[in-house]
Amino acid sequence: AKAGGGMATLAEAILQSSPITEAFGNAKTIRNNNSSRFGKFIKILIDKKGNIVGARMNQYLLEKSRVPTVSEGERNYHSFYHLVAGGGAEAEAAGLGKGTKAFRYLNQSSVSTLEGMPDGEMFQELSSALTTCKVPAPKQKELWGVLAGVLHVGNVTFTGDDNASIADESVSKAACEQLQSAVAACLTQRSMTVGTETTMVPLTVEK
Repeated sequence: AKAGGGMATLAEAILQSSPITEAFGNAKTIRNNNSSRFGKFIKILIDKKGNIVGARMNQYLLEKSRVPTVSEGERNYHSFYHLVAGGGAEAEAAGLGKGTKAFRYLNQSSVSTLEGMPDGEMFQELSSALTTCKVPAPKQKELWGVLAGVLHVGNVTFTGDDNASIADESVSKAACEQLQSAVAACLTQRSMTVGTETTMVPLTVEK
């Protein structure tokens, strides 16, 4: 992420980047309710007069394995809970109205809420921070769609033997709608390229 512009606006954007990175990169672990599961480096550019003239943030080492697998007593990334609790009509339209218990990526642990972290209010803070960092409303809507789509993907189950198929297509359809992608094909096949030819190889249920 990059930022530039007037000092007051830029300083505010730098401050508001924290709620964003925390929502998408922090989660509850056994020892810490707001543990950073990624690394980041922020470089702030200052002119000869001491004014902030730019900033750059690099993120790295995100713990991707946390998304599909959550240990008991822990939570997935905060952003999922923020959206489900505070997304309102938009979350409802994305099929998230049944709450965290309805999604495998969120219900593997009995912990869904945190003291001192009201997820509904945190969603509003996250949306406000994105606006401050000049992420327009249509892009934010796409972002919520990706989060919702990931949650729906987590509920997809498979049937069959050598050639796996999706057990309940209504679940994969919900994921497709949110991700705007052919999720079913991605989950039941893999592409294999030999020379100049690419073929699709069916996956087993285990794979």
